[in-house]
Amino acid sequence: LNDLLTSGAKYAQQLQLTWVVDPALLEDVRSLSRCAHAPGAAKAATTWLTDLRTMTRNQPMFVTPYADVELSLIGQHHSNDVRRAFLFGRDLAGQILGRDLGVGATDPAASGSPPITSAAWPPSGSADFPTMETLAATANVQTLLLDDSSVPAGPQNAFVTYNGVGFATHVLLYSHALGEVLSRATAKPGPAFAAAQDYLAETAAMAQSRTPSAIIVAPPR
Repeated sequence: LNDLLTSGAKYAQQLQLTWVVDPALLEDVRSLSRCAHAPGAAKAATTWLTDLRTMTRNQPMFVTPYADVELSLIGQHHSNDVRRAFLFGRDLAGQILGRDLGVGATDPAASGSPPITSAAWPPSGSADFPTMETLAATANVQTLLLDDSSVPAGPQNAFVTYNGVGFATHVLLYSHALGEVLSRATAKPGPAFAAAQDYLAETAAMAQSRTPSAIIVAPPR
């Protein structure tokens, strides 16, 4: 976790990075920081939470529903559970991080943080229209981050679509190809070098496309 935080903070401005956090993880770390029977682990957890608050305070962030539940549960008549996971997760993460991560946190002057729009990143990378409609109506999700392999090809990978409840949903398509490249990367020199070269080649090809658009990358889950 510390390696992820350090790397993210180093490249956040340069790469226009957005933080995505599971509130359940934050709760686990906070619990560990209060563990009197393991003072060493508690100290490390406390330091990490402090660094997370400091390093991400002025960076865009959204949280997953609590425990990053699979959004396809909506189609299995569990939409109320998903809604509660969103609402509880936002409140809990906001409390732990000391910032407003709820819908409507759009005034940087008031919050000290950049504008935040309620967003969702389905674990499967896909979401059908009923799921999008339900998320907009019950959890006020205004942005979806989806795998570009799950959506028919279009001219751009960032667009707005009607969500069925009188509002528009912003859809961001992250690159499936780049995700596969990152999934092959390991700490070993050979695979790490090969992944870096493949990543450069893929992004160069995207930049030279006839219809270039934003390059959106999401790490492999």
